Amino acid sequence: MGAGNTACSCDGNKENEVANFTPRVSSDAVKAPVPQEKVAWAGGRAPVPAQLERLRGRWRTEGDEQLMGEIVDGTILWDEAFNHPQTELRLARAGHVEMELMGTTHQAAYHDGPPAILRWSDGETWVRDGKV
Repeated sequence: MGAGNTACSCDGNKENEVANFTPRVSSDAVKAPVPQEKVAWAGGRAPVPAQLERLRGRWRTEGDEQLMGEIVDGTILWDEAFNHPQTELRLARAGHVEMELMGTTHQAAYHDGPPAILRWSDGETWVRDGKV
């Protein structure tokens, strides 16, 4: 380096090198379509199963209509009143949904409605908010 030599001084095997090779210009590069589930995974997150995606929306408790939070991409974003970090949902047996919350596993059965309902194993019932 710095001695004015422009030739490569490496000791690698050069007998298989291709002389005068120029890589393709991007306009003639061959491109294949990428399935959407691969695009989602490329973002660092696995695709959300349809059973969790159908839960998307804001949820309130039945009766007193306390806003619990919003479910987005299989994750509960708790209302600020709870001062709690987001919670991942996962699929359980028999089509149920479950979450780990403060060291306890809670399961819910989903009912399509209208309105859509989540009946939790602790007796609480959430109703999807139809308000925008």
